[in-house]
Amino acid sequence: MRVIAGSARGVPLATPAGNETRPLPDRIKKSLFSILDARGRTAGAGVLDLYAGVGTVGIEALSRGAASCVFVERSAAFCRILRANLAKTRLEGAARVVVSTVEQYLSVPAVGADLVFLDPPFETASVPRLREDFEWVLRKAFSAVSAGGWMVLRMESRAEPFAADGVPRPFRIWEDGRQRLLFYEKQV
Repeated sequence: MRVIAGSARGVPLATPAGNETRPLPDRIKKSLFSILDARGRTAGAGVLDLYAGVGTVGIEALSRGAASCVFVERSAAFCRILRANLAKTRLEGAARVVVSTVEQYLSVPAVGADLVFLDPPFETASVPRLREDFEWVLRKAFSAVSAGGWMVLRMESRAEPFAADGVPRPFRIWEDGRQRLLFYEKQV
């Protein structure tokens, strides 16, 4: 894992040993930011990275000129690695790391973010109980998007897309056969 572009281009990012996280592979990260940058969605943006893991998406956004990023991750161990990655990339001044479940964090109304990224565990889409709970998360996350802002959801390609009251259908879906990125926009 590394930062692909921007001020921290080429800086390697630490990840935990084992398979506890699913950092966004470089090829998917490149496609994601190609879409975002083509529409001017990264530079100057306030980013909210939910299920942040070790911060690969939010760090990439900061490196490409996002104004700030709030990282929400429940694992204190992953947050330690995330903070080390921020220090290594010298982007810690624009970041805030919150050790919390996404559900806890979203239970308090969030300040509008220009870009919200969600990367929940893939089983969230396939286990009925988890799927129902995640629909609440999706609604709350979308409510944190500022007018004109975007929300991006990463999920397995074979999983049925989520539908939640108050969240529009995605306006764009990017897919690579194994996973997909769903893009949502909050109208002005």
